[in-house]
Amino acid sequence: QAPFDERLVAFIRGIHASREEVGKLTPPHESTIPGTALSAPFFAVSNPKDVVWYLRIEQEKTESVSALTLAGRVSHRTAPDLAAALESAAGSPGGGLVLDLAGVDYISSAGLRAVEAAASRMSASGRGLVVWGLRDAVSVAFDLAGLSTGVAIEESREQAIEKAGRTG
Repeated sequence: QAPFDERLVAFIRGIHASREEVGKLTPPHESTIPGTALSAPFFAVSNPKDVVWYLRIEQEKTESVSALTLAGRVSHRTAPDLAAALESAAGSPGGGLVLDLAGVDYISSAGLRAVEAAASRMSASGRGLVVWGLRDAVSVAFDLAGLSTGVAIEESREQAIEKAGRTG
């Protein structure tokens, strides 16, 4: 693994390099959390050069775990959607919770706080939150926030489901 400072530089380069990729060509956000809807002006793009960051959240439930699969970017504007989805999943009866971040290339401090709060709630109820699929940029953000040691992180979805199932 590269030294921390090299990973940080790669992280920053990755954010800047992906700006065009995620920019105006990104599909508009559609909230997939039951009972939530975001107003159209919130996601309106008035300038064709504006950047639109979206977050798609899908929730599934198995016998032993709940799983949230995210795609897009967790910014200060999409973090409330993540927090609501985590709250809903953490409040449901049953086992642990798997958070699939393989489709996420950026997470803000607000998103990290939502993950940390959910991990604390799950732990307090004797259940576990297990994260998997961290891309380099998201992994560095977890490291900087100190979440790499406070949240269970697995290499594969299967490992994450197995671990979350054991903690439920």
